[in-house]
Amino acid sequence: MGKCDKCLKTGYATRALESGDETFGGKPLNLCFDCYQAEVQEIIKNTPKVVKDEDEAWAKQQTFGGPHGWVQWKGTDVCMDYHCKCGAHAHLDSWFAYYVKCPECGTIYFCNGHIELIEVTNPSGQTLENAKEGYL
Repeated sequence: MGKCDKCLKTGYATRALESGDETFGGKPLNLCFDCYQAEVQEIIKNTPKVVKDEDEAWAKQQTFGGPHGWVQWKGTDVCMDYHCKCGAHAHLDSWFAYYVKCPECGTIYFCNGHIELIEVTNPSGQTLENAKEGYL
């Protein structure tokens, strides 16, 4: 049992997180489980996803360790808003949107099929009525 370097809780099993990233000052951190998970998610969120081709894009898709889903693109139409690294915000209504292109700078993005699922602990009204139940 140790002491978490972030939240300072004691009596918790800690995990060492090592990184050369300046976020951690290049030194290992001893973190409780909750702080460790938060740091790992922050690293994932801030890690740029840049690939050279379609094969690398498919291989680099973000996956989630917790609740998550997978959008199974079937070539149907999509309506989406997206934001580019250049700051542009675009809207698209299209068929076969496996990739999108920024109308401002021309950057092309692969549409990751993995999506995060956010648990609703106290659903009511329309949420209960509209929640879709999958099958096993």
